[in-house]
Amino acid sequence: MMIYFLLALMIIAAGVSYAMTLKNDLKSFSATLTLTCSFAIAVLSFPYFQLSEPDLLISILSTMRYGLSAVGMSVSGSIMDYLPLEEPFYTIYKTLLYLLYMAGPIFASMFIISFSRAILASLSLIGNRKIHVFSHINDRSLAIAESIFEDDRTQTLIFCNADEADDSQKSEALSYQALVLNRNEKIKIKGNRYYEFYEIADDREKCLIETTSLCEHLIKQKFYAKDRVIVRYFIERESLEMVRNLDQNYGDQVYLRYVDEENASAIEILRKNREVLAKPSHKEVYIIGSGGLAQSLMRNCIFLLLQPGSDYTIHMFADNVKTVARKMKNESPEVFNAPFDSYFSFKKNKEANYDLHFHAYDSEDPEFFEQLDKVKRPDIIFVCRDDDEVNYRSALELKRMYASTSDKLEYPLIACDLKDIDLNRILGDDDGIQCFGNYADRYNYKSYITPEIEKAAERTHMAYLVEYYPDIYEKKRDEQKKILDETGYYSYVNQNSSYCAALAMEYRLAYILSLKDGDEKDSEFVKKWLENEKNLTVLAESEHDRWNAYQRLQGWRCADIKQAKTIAENSEGRRVKDNSLLLHPALVEYKDLKSTEKKVDRILMKYNPDKRSNYVELDKDILRQMLKILDIN
Repeated sequence: MMIYFLLALMIIAAGVSYAMTLKNDLKSFSATLTLTCSFAIAVLSFPYFQLSEPDLLISILSTMRYGLSAVGMSVSGSIMDYLPLEEPFYTIYKTLLYLLYMAGPIFASMFIISFSRAILASLSLIGNRKIHVFSHINDRSLAIAESIFEDDRTQTLIFCNADEADDSQKSEALSYQALVLNRNEKIKIKGNRYYEFYEIADDREKCLIETTSLCEHLIKQKFYAKDRVIVRYFIERESLEMVRNLDQNYGDQVYLRYVDEENASAIEILRKNREVLAKPSHKEVYIIGSGGLAQSLMRNCIFLLLQPGSDYTIHMFADNVKTVARKMKNESPEVFNAPFDSYFSFKKNKEANYDLHFHAYDSEDPEFFEQLDKVKRPDIIFVCRDDDEVNYRSALELKRMYASTSDKLEYPLIACDLKDIDLNRILGDDDGIQCFGNYADRYNYKSYITPEIEKAAERTHMAYLVEYYPDIYEKKRDEQKKILDETGYYSYVNQNSSYCAALAMEYRLAYILSLKDGDEKDSEFVKKWLENEKNLTVLAESEHDRWNAYQRLQGWRCADIKQAKTIAENSEGRRVKDNSLLLHPALVEYKDLKSTEKKVDRILMKYNPDKRSNYVELDKDILRQMLKILDIN
């Protein structure tokens, strides 16, 4: 009897040990323990059947059947009465069997509940047409999932690689009624469903590798269709070259949407304050810090604040500002084109309406705020140091310096990048200070992914096509998508350029509405304002300056006529710009566009006699379609 007892203990030890490796998967965990109880009961009860059944095979089969059925039955120890056991071993033996009798049904119930939950989750996939798939469970994916779940609970959420997450993260994922998969299981695409994939690993290089793998997986599937799947992958600006390569390899087959987190955060901050910043005036912009968010804020300020009648000065304050200035100059020499050897202050060129100033000060230096007080009073301040405590103290000190007598800081606004939830809560209650940093706010689907801006970006691209497709806005959605695909909207270059143009359109609208005086309906006022050719020309020049600045900040350069001719020859006249070399002939001042058009037309005439470049009119076309782009009735 001792042999059976020890064997049962070994089975229990092995089963519990293996079950602990599966503790994050309730279904597998409870199933393993259920079978463990069954086998242990079978071993402990085997002597009884051996006594009652002379045939060894029949004894084994009867025992296994008894063991499997016992885990779902009430406690019964009648078989123990027939075993030749003596005290105290009898009591120990019987107690172990009783414990297994009680544990078996418990684990079996856990398995049934978990199995039923998995079936229900799978059934939810059958009836749902919108599915969000996250490659990893982390703070960012959970925050995005939470905002989706709160907005629309009918959408299906799926998390992969759950075995890499901790228990609390998995519990949170399950609270959104999500389907949680332990491995990076490749989701099979079903017909008539729409999918959004989020490659959101903490390691940005891993994101690109996994995105490549996902693209390969998708395009091989039978029911895959480009217009029903979006792949969003999270990267840093330093990875843009790899982004271009990824787009070059898969852009024609997969709708890729990269997310630069720092840039997305900067844009959201500027969107929240566009009514103030779009007003025509001189503005002093302070950026405290020099990290990724600070640099993204500077880039976006340069092209988003270009409004008629406006000029502004951007001040960046940081202890390592010289390194940052050199880095930004290297990536965009035609924008940051002044020497940085001694004095960090310059204009881009004579026509530019902004100045850039780099100040080598550290906000933790006691003399920092004294020096800051000597600079012109700011209109808006962005505090985005890497350290939360430094940000916190800086924001409070800046408010003290610039607060009005009523203790309400209406202007300037201070946008503070804080990661700590408690500090966000404390500082966020302070008038005049916006906190932007905690995951719940920062990774909200509607503000971070901004689906409404994505729709506006598509309509912005359509504005450039109105000449060829006059009724494009009236066409059905499927027809529009086909035209967008054929005209290269889904490429990395056009997609992001259109996205930026749509954001700038919000600023244009805020600028026009700032001129309204009266109770006239917004859409009527904007429509009437744009019908004035003089107004349209002024705004078109501003739009060209914005596009010019954006393109140069993306690394584009002006293609001279010789280069444009070579590009046309290599493409048999299909284009005069080169997306891989980042060359475009229209990257000139607005006053030089007409002469550029004439030169380009002479190149195109050789291949397409009827084709004409219309760079000046394109800037006006996008503005004429403003109400349709922003969907204003």
